[in-house]
Amino acid sequence: MPYSCIVRRPDPAVEYFDAYKYIGRKYTFLGGGADASAVIQAAVNALTSGGRLVIKASATAYSIKTAINFGAKSIVLEGEGWGSSNVPTTYPVTVLKATSSLTDFMIKVGSATAMTRGVTIRNIALDGADKTEPLGGISWRNIWNGLIENVFIDDFFRTTAGSEAVGIKLFGDAAYGCYYNTLIGCSIRRATIGVWFGYLANSNIMIGGDLNNSRAITSYGLYFDLTNGEEKGGDTNLILHPDVCNFSNSTSIAVYVKKAAKNEFHGLRLEFNYGNIKVEDSIYCAATRFFGGHISNIQSGGYALDDAGNRAKFFRMDGFVTEKSGTATGTGAQQTIAHGCGFTPTANEVFLSERTTGGALARQTAVPDNTNIYITATNAKDYNWKVEKA
Repeated sequence: MPYSCIVRRPDPAVEYFDAYKYIGRKYTFLGGGADASAVIQAAVNALTSGGRLVIKASATAYSIKTAINFGAKSIVLEGEGWGSSNVPTTYPVTVLKATSSLTDFMIKVGSATAMTRGVTIRNIALDGADKTEPLGGISWRNIWNGLIENVFIDDFFRTTAGSEAVGIKLFGDAAYGCYYNTLIGCSIRRATIGVWFGYLANSNIMIGGDLNNSRAITSYGLYFDLTNGEEKGGDTNLILHPDVCNFSNSTSIAVYVKKAAKNEFHGLRLEFNYGNIKVEDSIYCAATRFFGGHISNIQSGGYALDDAGNRAKFFRMDGFVTEKSGTATGTGAQQTIAHGCGFTPTANEVFLSERTTGGALARQTAVPDNTNIYITATNAKDYNWKVEKA
């Protein structure tokens, strides 16, 4: 029969016990200065599918030196929350904190040789502690109908090309895939890649939450790409109303659909990013859809939309901005402006507006091409231009 294990620190401090002796009973006690990953792994090993592991709130973080590996077990892991602040610094809360000895994901869920249903992780914080050794927070492999809820992930800082640190990585293998999972209300800060929808990570849903990274490194918020040299990344995923903000480095992108098709995004809030939305591949990114949402405070030199393959569709709602924009001056002769969109806008997608008063603003546009728009402004001092993709 499935049963529960509870990991907690001794209270009072004199309660030091051999953790392994108490596996399978009500409590697993963690001695002072102990490697919590060993204790937690022992608890996972003791559970059968359907079991539940609770890690109690503590006055200090739980030190993690090696990956906690669920294998193909369908179990529930939960903490007692990570507090009310943006960063879980007010204890007691449940925080697992990486050491430099951790060179893998902190939590590895799933197996390369089996499909697992119904795994749950909730109400816990994973702290990468600004280490460059860990690969990330949660690896979610060949999982179906799983749930990741109210998880805080922070400070996974590995930037090695090809093995960047990832907050949550969903992916599958050809025989199984990673289907029908739900991410709810997760907060991922300062991970090199926030959430990665990899190979066969299909038909999953992400609801709310926030992704944020202001580091001076190349970083991505939502990332859709292959994982192990396969044809493409996750398809037919639904992303609902997350905030993806502060990806302000000049090579960072808040939402990067690199090789993945038929994903839908609703109500994105994108602010203070350099690259906001990039849809790259002209073959594998077909039928990508963006509905509603908002882009604002684009960083200097940055962009709202780079649809290099012209494979995405954008539906404007409530001020959803999907354009390149800039300013220009002068009147009379036709002006050539490099729009930098990566697609060919139509004349109806080019808009002008006055920046300063003092002259009637009129315009004519030649048919834009893939590089430029051609504007004749009459009696204008200076004006804004923008391209909105319908």
